[in-house]
Amino acid sequence: MWADEVSTVALAGMFGCTAILAVSDRGMWILHLWEDPSFTGALLALPAYYPDPNNPGQYIYQEPIYEDEDDYEARFQRDVIGAMRRGNSLYHVYGLEDLRGGDPARYGNLFDDDADPRFVVITPRPMPSPGNQRPEIAGPTRQYRYRSQVVKIVNELYRMKPDANVIVVDYHPLTPPLSFPGRQDPEVVKSYMRDTRDASPQGKILIQYMPPASCNGQQAAYRVLFHHRTTRLPEKHWRPNMKRDNSSVCEVSTSATASSTSVPASSTSTQTTTSTTTSTTTTPTAQATAPTLPARCYNGLQRSCYNAVTPAAAYSKSENFCSDYTSRTIEPNGPEILYIINEFMNLVSYVWSVSWKPNCEGDEMNVGQPIAAFSCLDAMRLAFDGCNNGGHGGTVEVGCVAYDFNPVNQGDATGCSLPFS
Repeated sequence: MWADEVSTVALAGMFGCTAILAVSDRGMWILHLWEDPSFTGALLALPAYYPDPNNPGQYIYQEPIYEDEDDYEARFQRDVIGAMRRGNSLYHVYGLEDLRGGDPARYGNLFDDDADPRFVVITPRPMPSPGNQRPEIAGPTRQYRYRSQVVKIVNELYRMKPDANVIVVDYHPLTPPLSFPGRQDPEVVKSYMRDTRDASPQGKILIQYMPPASCNGQQAAYRVLFHHRTTRLPEKHWRPNMKRDNSSVCEVSTSATASSTSVPASSTSTQTTTSTTTSTTTTPTAQATAPTLPARCYNGLQRSCYNAVTPAAAYSKSENFCSDYTSRTIEPNGPEILYIINEFMNLVSYVWSVSWKPNCEGDEMNVGQPIAAFSCLDAMRLAFDGCNNGGHGGTVEVGCVAYDFNPVNQGDATGCSLPFS
């Protein structure tokens, strides 16, 4: 349950397992489901060699062992569907049915309809070919290793809540390269695929929550970060109510002006946002007019270090950024809004910022639509298209507000910098 402290929860180490996340205005819940035997029916998943007790130094080969169809279905209903409903072990004390329509003192209203619950199923794609560590580039998403089981899980969520907001996120487990020195040792391979060094975002999910900074009407927020942004769960902002939510987050007056503070940044996330803004719409500053050229452009001469991203990718990612800030405003001399997407596996970074120009006088401005004839997306597209620098972007100024966009394809280069030209 959300409280009055910043919270970060991560699920990592998945290389074939499936997880179910529920998140709402009151809190979050994660169910981690083992691949073997719950999804495969495998009692012994891999062939193995065991010491022969009757012949020292000799080994006995053991084929994989699977349950029959009826036993497997019974296991799936118990270990997966049953855990979703009521929990089934020390680690899954509560199920979703325990957390809906029940006693608030026992978290029974955590995912009631008035808390706007959302659900995510994180599940593996088909096993990639040996040595293919970047399969998300080669193939489309919506490929599920256990499609029939995923369908059952999603149907169960709809049974609990017919109008449920459900998305499915597929991931490719890490696979060791063909040259991996310990490839013949199952335990070494398993350690590699678990990614105990956190070298890759694959098979990971991060949830971040920030309570309101004060009790004067500010909003709480959470966001959910996946290893890619092909499928997105929009960041959520809301005004918590202590009596309704039965939490230690302060109760706010219904007449207070709504405002928001984004969730904290994370060094391992694929997206970073730091901002403090309000959602009150205002009249644009009188001196603000639609710009026709960027105010400045990044230096595009260092193409040996950085290759530009494609226009289609730049437009699509900018639309994601602007849609997340449609109703936000930025105040005079207020803090910068910084938004970063790091696509680790193809080494691309997209960096947007919206900031108030130093020593500029004016009224607060709406980030999504600073003036009637010019939007946030217009600004970011002009920053990309208006600079003749190979697609490295620049800064566009609208009145006192500066919109900056710098997409960078890092490739294998290191130590490069991109000063303004």
